[in-house]
Amino acid sequence: MHPQAVEYAYALTMGQPWLVNALAYEIVNRRKVPETTAITADHIDNAAERIVRV
Repeated sequence: MHPQAVEYAYALTMGQPWLVNALAYEIVNRRKVPETTAITADHIDNAAERIVRV
């Protein structure tokens, strides 16, 4: 995970575990981002938009 992605995820979730888990679930399970791919702020942003829409 890129350091900027970590900072962005924290800024969006304020460290709330269920929100962090929701972002991770969206990225890994719904978007099917491979485990070998470094997560970026764009991944976080796209996941957050998807979570808010649902």
